[in-house]
Amino acid sequence: MPRVSESELREVIEAGDTEKVTNYIDDAHLLVDETLGLAPGLSDERLRLIEKYLAAHLWVLSAEKGGLQSEAKGESSASYMASAGKGLSATRFGRLVLDLDYTGGLDKVLSGSARKAILRVV
Repeated sequence: MPRVSESELREVIEAGDTEKVTNYIDDAHLLVDETLGLAPGLSDERLRLIEKYLAAHLWVLSAEKGGLQSEAKGESSASYMASAGKGLSATRFGRLVLDLDYTGGLDKVLSGSARKAILRVV
């Protein structure tokens, strides 16, 4: 069961009232549980924070196409980052996850730098 509610996520992101966000919560929950669920020293509250900001990170990647870079009100304008980095570095919420996850586990998984096993048959 996710640690973060839909209303908690909506407090952080700028999703419309009718926009579905539960899929981002579910995805973040799966990633946090599988990657950090058994990590020693991570409290339930820290895991909840990581899950909330990871869900926000996933939402930003989808909804804001990489994150809002600048916004203007007069004559309306918005600029989005194509990519501010790789993995969690790509969004402001992902950078919060990097700060909260001192194990570095999520960064390894989401940046693609997790070690992969090679099996050689001789």
